[in-house]
Amino acid sequence: MSDKPHCLLTSKDFAILETMRERMDTGDAALAALLRRKLESARVVFRDEIPAGVVTLNSRVAYSIDGQPAGTHLLVQGGSEDLPEGVISISTARGLGLLGLSEGQSIAVEHPGKGGETLLVEQVTFQPEADLHRRECMPTMGSVVSGAGATAQVVSLHAFRRAQPQAAFDGPEDDDPGPQAA
Repeated sequence: MSDKPHCLLTSKDFAILETMRERMDTGDAALAALLRRKLESARVVFRDEIPAGVVTLNSRVAYSIDGQPAGTHLLVQGGSEDLPEGVISISTARGLGLLGLSEGQSIAVEHPGKGGETLLVEQVTFQPEADLHRRECMPTMGSVVSGAGATAQVVSLHAFRRAQPQAAFDGPEDDDPGPQAA
């Protein structure tokens, strides 16, 4: 286990951590140090390049603490107070520690006045980026009724292509809908 584990972050998750660092209260030195280590060791990728077994924001992750199962938790950005059961925030040492780790990877985190613990990512049971990729690549199904009344399933193969962003752009300050509005 390395004191400075490699982590993989989406560009969005990295930007959120950068904002956390800028706004962080220096009262929790251990959390600030963990955040700094996380940002320094991160490899940043676009969301469609992140492997499915990496913990990202809004992922559901099964992990253990010092070898004891901790259950499965949803990793969120929000504050750490008043979160429902099964939700952990990246504003806590455990949540921040898990973010960016891959299945099978571990990290040591410190808790002020309580000592340290080792977190091990056992399984990412849901990752929003992988789910989005899976849904984008699913074929669309439809039914066709023939003249004889028989029904057949039709798979639309165009759905296997990744959706391309729309390129329509009139200009930054142009609110005139143009001739297409007529």
